[in-house]
This record gives sequence, structure tokens and C-alpha cells, in this order.
Amino acid sequence: MHNICFALKIFRYLKTDNVFKSNKIIRDVEYKMVGMEDFVVRYNVVIEFSGEPIIDSSMAMVLKAIREKGSLLAVSKSLGIPYARLWENIARLERATGRKIVKTHRGGRSRGGTSLTEFGERLLMLYDAAQARLERAGLTGPARSLSSKPSIVIAYSHDPLMSALISRLLREGIKVNGLCLGSGLSLAMLTLREADVACAHLYDPETGTYNEPYLERFWLFNKVERIGGFLREMVLAYRSEFELESIDSAMKSILLGELKIANRNRGSGTRVYMDHMLRKFARKHKLSMDNVRGYETEFRTHEEVAKQISSGGADVGLTLRYIAEKHELKWIHVTWEPYECYALKERTTNKAVKRIRELLNSEWFKSLLNTISGYSKINSIHKNRN
Repeated sequence: MHNICFALKIFRYLKTDNVFKSNKIIRDVEYKMVGMEDFVVRYNVVIEFSGEPIIDSSMAMVLKAIREKGSLLAVSKSLGIPYARLWENIARLERATGRKIVKTHRGGRSRGGTSLTEFGERLLMLYDAAQARLERAGLTGPARSLSSKPSIVIAYSHDPLMSALISRLLREGIKVNGLCLGSGLSLAMLTLREADVACAHLYDPETGTYNEPYLERFWLFNKVERIGGFLREMVLAYRSEFELESIDSAMKSILLGELKIANRNRGSGTRVYMDHMLRKFARKHKLSMDNVRGYETEFRTHEEVAKQISSGGADVGLTLRYIAEKHELKWIHVTWEPYECYALKERTTNKAVKRIRELLNSEWFKSLLNTISGYSKINSIHKNRN
């Protein structure tokens, strides 16, 4: 129960109608005593647990560095923080939450050292979602007043059909704040009650299903309602100069470092599935993931992945069939995945939420699914069988 409480407290200070009430969650106000024009008000996200601040911008920077570098010693050197102090701060965080935040590994370059636990990753996602909200409100620099309150906030993973749906809502005069954050951060925005709707496609290798296991992990089980969705075809896209016979041979070449990947950002559903594929084929061929090239370079959209491959910056990448064909890339089928939209139950009576539900199940949307390659309707609960 504590976890839910602290997650929802993060944004309790954010009010609409251009009124912001600072409390102990925000403590980063800077004054320059020269003239009134020199006064600057800055805001900072702080996550509290049971009334105790546990993650601020400094701690978030440490956690991100651990994720990126995979070594506490490397983090100490890069941030200029004494090694002992890093361990002390991590230990304090783990004592406060009663959960492990980091774990240590033995082994090769990619699996040795230190990494975040699943709980640590979720904490960092909540922080990033809160920070994104602060940035959109214009509160990370000098304070500005907010624009008029949107009718609906939609957090979603990148998809061309979602862009079409949001454009349709805007043409109808509905004030939409559309946030292309990736699947993980989108669900985190629902947890924070900072989005009305979140659209995601997160695969769970343990159950072979999408999204529902993550609703529980983000404390959303029984708190959201599915309002629509569709299937989309995921492919391994590559340039025409290569001849890839199968997924198996392509993944083996990636693991051997013969092909460089264009990887999506952490927290995105596509990244989660790519990680699953790498682990699966590494086990099958008894190979290490140490030689995978391009893994640490992240791209936030399918368009960016396709452009990177087309330009020669990478050789192959997991993306949408529609995007691969748009950029005239060759591709191999990987899977059909469900892309689903969820609304907070208490906001399903919102007129804009109702309109999204209507559009996702409308003849207009069905015509898009039928005319754009690599899309289809969801006829039943979908399980990945590849």
C-alpha cells in the first residue's frame, strides 16, 4: 500500500488554473537579489516514500548512470562521487523502501558489474514521467503560466495510427495533450494520475502475454479499463544490400556482432521485445550478448530506427512493417503484437475519453487498419506464439 501512496503523491503539488502550490515535494527555488526581473523560480521533482524524500534529481542521475554504465566504479568516476558515498546513498534508498534497488553480477562485459532491479527501473520510470510532466508545464526553467487545461491527456507508445487518431480529435475541436513517451512511461503516467489514457504494447516473457502483467506492476490492476486496440506487425528491417534468410540467422549475426542494430529507448515496448529476442537466441546458440553492436544507442521512434538503417548508421532494427516499407527497407516477419489503450476507470465518463473509445471502434478506424499494411483488428485476447 505504501508503494501506491508514494507514487500518487509525486504530483499532488501540481494544480490547474495556473495555480501552483509549493510544498515539501518542491524545494528548488532560486532568488537573485538584484532586481525583480532577476528573480528566477525553478522546480524539481522529488519522490517521497512514507513522508521521506528518497529520489531527487541527484539520485535519479546516479540511477541513470548505473543503468548506462553497469559499474558502480565507473559511475563514481564519471560523476565525481566517492564510491563509498554512492553505496551509502543506495543503501539508504533500499532501507527506506524495503526493496532492492540495484543488483550485482558476475560475468562478461554486458552482464557483469551493477544494474538496476526491476523495482529500481520502475522507480526511475516514475521519476522520468514526473520530470516529463514538469517540462511540459514549462516549470524546469523560469516559471511560465500554463496554457488552457486540455480536455484529455493521452500518453502513448509511438505509432502512426495513434498520430492519426490524435489529429482527428484535434480537428473535432477536442483539446488533446498527446505525449509520445513509450509504453513504460505511459503506464507510469496513469499511475501518477497525470494521464487519462495510456496506450502500450509491453510483452511479458514469463506469461507470453502483453500489457496485463505490467498493469499489476504499475499498481493499475482493477483501476483501468481497456477502451480499444489493434494488432500491428513487427518486423526485423534491414537494407537491401544484406541477404537475411530467417530470424534465427539474423539474430545469430547480431549476437556475433556481424550486424549493428538500431535499438529503441529503454521503457519502450519494442525495446522490451528486442531484449527478449536477444536473450532467447543467445540461449539457443549459446552465445553472449557482449558482442551486440548498437545496443546502447537509443532511438525514440520507429521512424528514427528506419532512418538510421537507411542512412547506414545501423544494419538492422526491430520496427513496424509499415515503417519498413515506407523507407523501402527489406524485412522479415517477427510477430503480431497487440497495441492497447487503457483509461483510468474514474475518467471513462470524460467526453474526450468516450470519443476515443468510439473512434478506436469506428468504421473510420477499421478502414485505416484495412488499408495500411501491417495492421489488423484484435478479435480475441492475443498471446505471442513466436
